[in-house]
Amino acid sequence: MITGTIGKALDDLFHFVMIAGIIAFAFCAIGFAFFGELYQEFRSIGKTSSTMGYAREREFFIDKLLVRIHLIIEMILVDRPCALGV
Repeated sequence: MITGTIGKALDDLFHFVMIAGIIAFAFCAIGFAFFGELYQEFRSIGKTSSTMGYAREREFFIDKLLVRIHLIIEMILVDRPCALGV
């Protein structure tokens, strides 16, 4: 009974793992694109993916990402190109 249930759910589990992997890769690419030139922890996609598991780096990434998003929104709304500087 259990193996039959798992067998029926394998297709959905496979798609879930694929989508979760794509989303994780997208987060790594975003971290690399935004912070690759600024911080050693984000110099490559591999190094960026290793920071996803550590709380200190994850908080650092989220804080810096929120600051960057705020500055980009400010630049768009106020139309100031100098708003991108951190």
